[in-house]
Amino acid sequence: MSAHHGFTELTFSSDGLTAYGGYFNGRGRNTYGTMKLIKEGA
Repeated sequence: MSAHHGFTELTFSSDGLTAYGGYFNGRGRNTYGTMKLIKEGA
């Protein structure tokens, strides 16, 4: 596997408990998608 670069952009909720966004990368690994992060325990 060779090194690859990617990009993601997340938007955080005003309470800081969730974030939602998309990502992609290249260099032979044309993958992309969305993600949702949820903060657990605090």
